[in-house]
Amino acid sequence: MERNKQELSSKTKKVKIKNRLKNFVKVLLHNSNKLKTLIQDGLTVLISVLIIYAIAQAGSLTPSAEPDSTMHSLSDIAGSGFATATHSLKALYDKINSLVADIWNKQTSELTTSGTIGKLLVDNLDTAISTRSSHSAADVWSVENRTITGGSLTNPDDYKADVSGLALDSEIGDPSDAAALNTTLFAGQQYIAENMAKTQWAGYAGPYNGDLGYYKGANEKCDSAYSGSHRCSFEEIIKLGSSYPYTYSIWINPPYWWDPGDVYTYTCFDWGTSISNKKGTIYNTSGDLSLSCCNYEYYLACCY
Repeated sequence: MERNKQELSSKTKKVKIKNRLKNFVKVLLHNSNKLKTLIQDGLTVLISVLIIYAIAQAGSLTPSAEPDSTMHSLSDIAGSGFATATHSLKALYDKINSLVADIWNKQTSELTTSGTIGKLLVDNLDTAISTRSSHSAADVWSVENRTITGGSLTNPDDYKADVSGLALDSEIGDPSDAAALNTTLFAGQQYIAENMAKTQWAGYAGPYNGDLGYYKGANEKCDSAYSGSHRCSFEEIIKLGSSYPYTYSIWINPPYWWDPGDVYTYTCFDWGTSISNKKGTIYNTSGDLSLSCCNYEYYLACCY
């Protein structure tokens, strides 16, 4: 009996221990994040302590008389060639400016290294840029819409600079002499009338009957034979004088002073018919005007 009680008590204890272990594991699992954080914080503290210890072993944070054997402070670093007394930020700024000035003040005789920008400048900017233009005076004056913005103009032919006096030295005479001036101007107008609008002989076209395609068709026939020409009027033939060859008889519009009757009737109905019983005016090789039937063929005289 006693033995059975002892075995029961032993089993009961084992069950209780087992249950307590289960509960402990559950608590650990439930609080795993908190445990993780706790471990991380602990490691951080431990590493910090080790770093501080290492620093203390390497030397005092306060510089010693022999900084080579300990950590260097900022003052030690400055004292090793960058003393605060002479290397402040202002001093550094001044030093940079001095270096820039040294670059720009570099002697060109020292810029001899091939392939450098300095050598390139020396080789290519060896004279003033203003003297490098390849343009001649003729190039400048041939530029369209040029404008003179400075300097002065020479006057090799001694023309008057004052344009108000040009008329006094010209060939048209003294403008105060109205009669002489009018005579000169009239001569100029006459020259223009005689030469600028002068009739020129082109040649003959044809022959054609009286149906020329009306006045328009007659002009087109001359233009087709001699580009830019037109059918000569009687007045133009007279102006041609000796340059008109009188080789062929031609269809012609009768002059205003020659009146054989109705002009419409004697121009083959405005050069639009070739009916035999209708008449048209011709100008023959003898220089005479006459009438001919519209079915006959004659040439056209063409003028420019």
